[in-house]
Order: sequence, then structure tokens, then C-alpha cells
Amino acid sequence: MFSKIHSNYNSLTYNEFSDIVVSFVQSIKYAIPANEGGLFTPVEFMTHYYGDCDTRTLFLYSILKYWGVDVIILGSDLYAHSMLGVNLPSSGKYKNYLGKRYYFWETTSEGWQLGNLSPDFSDTRYWSVEL
Repeated sequence: MFSKIHSNYNSLTYNEFSDIVVSFVQSIKYAIPANEGGLFTPVEFMTHYYGDCDTRTLFLYSILKYWGVDVIILGSDLYAHSMLGVNLPSSGKYKNYLGKRYYFWETTSEGWQLGNLSPDFSDTRYWSVEL
């Protein structure tokens, strides 16, 4: 599906393509996988069509990295949450990593844009690069 979008709309910017992919994932039901470890692989995520924050960020990391987007996975023990970090032009909250700005992207509910970070999770000192 993403290959078709990418090839049919090859004039999309990285920001536009990333927004399509992340918006798709944001629309999928949130639920914690009931397996050991509580994490689905990207294939399991698409098979079951639900997942938690860790599952979603792993899926998005895999898809966007494949298409050449500079992404990382950000995790916080304090907030018990995982988010995508994307090195694309944006504004808002970001984490510096290897001299680059990786903007936070919430993946667990619809409407979150690149760089928007909930006040509940906003202290970037408590976020670290997981992958």
C-alpha cells in the first residue's frame, strides 16, 4: 500500500509522505498486545490491526526508514511511553541526537502533528533514544 502511494505520488515531500503514513497508523485501534512482551512485530501489527505505542513506533520506524526518512524511536521510563522521532523540517518539541533535531510524533491517537507533544509528556529530559 505504501509503495503504491509513494510511486503514484512521487512528487510528495518526505514531510507529506510521512504524514500520510503516520496518520494511517494513528487511525488504528490502540490496545496492548496480549502476548509475552506486549509488543507486536510490524507484520503482526498489520495482521491484528491494533497495537500499543511500542508496536506503533516500531512499525513506523520500519516503514519510514525503508523509504529514506531519518527516524528514531524515543522512549521514556518516567512516562511509560514510546514515540517516533523524525528529523524533518518542523517546529515544536524535539530531541537533539547526533547533532540533529528529531521532532516528537505521537502515534497512539488521531490528529497529532509532527512536533506536537502533550503537556503530560513534555519534559524532553526524560526521553531517550531507544533505536
